[in-house]
Amino acid sequence: EPHAGARHKPIIGAIVSSNLVRAAADMLAVLAAFAISFHMYVRLVRLDIVERTVPSLTTYLAMAIVIGLISLVTFWYLGSYHERASVLNLWELHSAVKGHVLTAAFFFAILFIVNAKFSRIIIGNGLVIALVITVLQRRVFAGAQRSLQVSGELGRRVLIYGCGEAGTLLMKKIVQSPHIGRTVVGFIDDSVPRGGMIDCRITQTDQTVFCAPVLGTLRDLRSLVHQHGVDELFVTTAAADANRFPEILDLAQECGLQVAFVPQLGDIRVDQLHVEDLSAIPVLRPHVVPSRPLYLVTKRAVDVTVASLLLTLTSPIWIAAAIAIRLSGSGSVLFSQSRVGIHGKVFKILKFRTMRHDTPTYAPSPVDDSDPRITSIGRVLRTAGLDELPQLINVIRGDMSLVGPRPEMQFIVDKYTPLERQRLWAKPGITGLWQLSADRVDAIHVNLEYDLHYIRHQSLIFDALILLETLFFTIEVVTKKSVDALRRAFRRQRDPSTVVPLLPTGPRLHSPTPLRAVGDDAVGRISRAHQQTAHSPDRAVPHSALQVRPDFKPPYHHHNAFTSKEQ
Repeated sequence: EPHAGARHKPIIGAIVSSNLVRAAADMLAVLAAFAISFHMYVRLVRLDIVERTVPSLTTYLAMAIVIGLISLVTFWYLGSYHERASVLNLWELHSAVKGHVLTAAFFFAILFIVNAKFSRIIIGNGLVIALVITVLQRRVFAGAQRSLQVSGELGRRVLIYGCGEAGTLLMKKIVQSPHIGRTVVGFIDDSVPRGGMIDCRITQTDQTVFCAPVLGTLRDLRSLVHQHGVDELFVTTAAADANRFPEILDLAQECGLQVAFVPQLGDIRVDQLHVEDLSAIPVLRPHVVPSRPLYLVTKRAVDVTVASLLLTLTSPIWIAAAIAIRLSGSGSVLFSQSRVGIHGKVFKILKFRTMRHDTPTYAPSPVDDSDPRITSIGRVLRTAGLDELPQLINVIRGDMSLVGPRPEMQFIVDKYTPLERQRLWAKPGITGLWQLSADRVDAIHVNLEYDLHYIRHQSLIFDALILLETLFFTIEVVTKKSVDALRRAFRRQRDPSTVVPLLPTGPRLHSPTPLRAVGDDAVGRISRAHQQTAHSPDRAVPHSALQVRPDFKPPYHHHNAFTSKEQ
């Protein structure tokens, strides 16, 4: 039976997370795609571009239904309708692409067996359009789930025992994977005062963070379950003595909670471990990077081919950018800086110059595009990500790859720990998991999980998915910044005396207390405001504090906090 404090699940959250609704959306995507393809074909016939008779709508509607049903079975077989988290939701994108490829293969096999005659133009266009619509509608669903998640109205409500590194990482992964249908209510910890706030960024394109309060200790579990309608308890093994595990299990069962343990072996990060089934006994092993000689050779060939093609196609942009930079009087067209690549090899990374020529080569990185050191043409190049184009030369030279970890400067690499040095096992890339993540605002080496995950799972398909996600991300950023610029221009036109800030004004939801994150210690980032009342048990942070707030940053990052947009 559900515990007494359990709340009824919000209807909208249940609908958005329903596998039935997701399957219906996939089916409608296929039907809509073939309707578009059919009408495009009819238009070509009526314009005499294709010399055929107008086909029967009923026949192709039946064909679309068959393809839709095949796609649903394929998606179900691939696990698309199961709760599964992946880095940047790339697995969702992979399952969509793989599912439609398998669907096309099955359908063409059926056509061959029954010897049916259909227009290859309609089928081919329909399958391509279906893939595009499916990817877009899944991104829309993910956005809706994220909005419900930050408002506390999505899926299972989670309480995390332990505010250390493992607990903070776990919260970040839950928050950044809304499709798994969980919402973090807060933390409990026996060694951390009540009232602290643990936060993490939600997305890279939104200047907000997700805040979860420290609600109490293990002794408060019963009351917290009833007060917040908790469904699930995650226990980080670093926070609890192994002798207390039976007690925790009994207490969770008494409260009607599902319980899971997050392992941590000393200094080994939890994301560095994987579970192996040894004759029905789960065994934890550290990840080992496999040797991939064939992949490395193939990837090098793909890098040179694609980089050369992009270099040719973007040559007009190179010419226009070079002329604009020279006319702006900002010094040389290209900017170079020493970086550390694979196996510690030092190379010169190239970029279009976007900052004034008198800016020191190793000056702190701009936090945003309103930095006065950035030129007007530099602001345009950075907004569209075109300042990175000269790195195609680095790719052709062999210093970099299209996809890989971002290279850092020598004085930072000199301070690397043995774990951080694993980033040097792969050739650095123009784009990659960290570059697309919400944690890009932090130092490159701070969020190791992205680069280490990529190094462990390198493949041509994985690289292709990251490049595709980069395209989506670039379109999203350019669109967002263009809309913001038009909005500011419109406001100035209506009221010339109005001063419109260059930075985003922040989210509409704010925490009741103005919060500002402080140092990153073993407990996570805890706000000063809540530390002042941390020792008062009657001043616990209410559930309404589980909101998003602006992520304030100082004007510039320090050298060691090297961030996304280098000079």
